[in-house]
Amino acid sequence: MEEMHRERVRQLWHARFGGEDEFTEGWINDALDDDRPEMCYVAADGGNVVGFGLATVCYPDYAEDYIGLDVPEFDPWDPTGILHMSAVEKSRTGEGIGTDLMDSRLQYLQIQDCGGVMGIAWHRDDAPDSRALFEKFGFDQLATFKNYYSRTHGRPNCPACTGECECTASVYAREL
Repeated sequence: MEEMHRERVRQLWHARFGGEDEFTEGWINDALDDDRPEMCYVAADGGNVVGFGLATVCYPDYAEDYIGLDVPEFDPWDPTGILHMSAVEKSRTGEGIGTDLMDSRLQYLQIQDCGGVMGIAWHRDDAPDSRALFEKFGFDQLATFKNYYSRTHGRPNCPACTGECECTASVYAREL
């Protein structure tokens, strides 16, 4: 990701996932900082960003805190890769963009010597979500939580809910 992609990534993030500007900007700023372990890949078509995927490298304690709830089956690696956020333009789903972004992020985390990787899949009844992508890439579903976001870090602007997010989410992990 380059600085010129910032605004479009932010727009796509909020349109597809919601969230708070401060949180989104923090991740984008970190991804643009060469001294940080966050990486953001963008998929572009004719110069227009149609998808993006964020990943980071962290210590085991951060990985457990990232989940926000107890998942006894999760034994983080040192270091652990986190697939933080991925979004594809709604009109472009089903074209393999999410698959390409997942592949790029997994390659990045492997180069960073992560022993394994985890991610959280937000369940959406009315739109594609990342569960099928995690399963396609050999991840194990470790836990599923109803009202995940309201029980953890919160998400006040969910595009699927009215007000604070009450969506279900699943935790996935696999070795690299």
